[in-house]
Amino acid sequence: MTDTKDVNVEVRGEDIIITAPGTDHLVIYSKCDGSVELSARKLFGPLDFRVRAWTLANHKARELGWSQRVFGPGNS
Repeated sequence: MTDTKDVNVEVRGEDIIITAPGTDHLVIYSKCDGSVELSARKLFGPLDFRVRAWTLANHKARELGWSQRVFGPGNS
């Protein structure tokens, strides 16, 4: 299980939105049509937040049945 105690993970349609309350940190990943990959649409926040958001979004995509694999740098 992935720790989400200090971030919000929300699904709106085909978007997975990760935010950190009290900050301007925001990442939006979208489900790609006909693909199991997620596409980053917005990336605001420091690198450590963006990396964590990527992990959370991939876990959420698997929970939703959007993806059976984790995608990321060097793993597509």
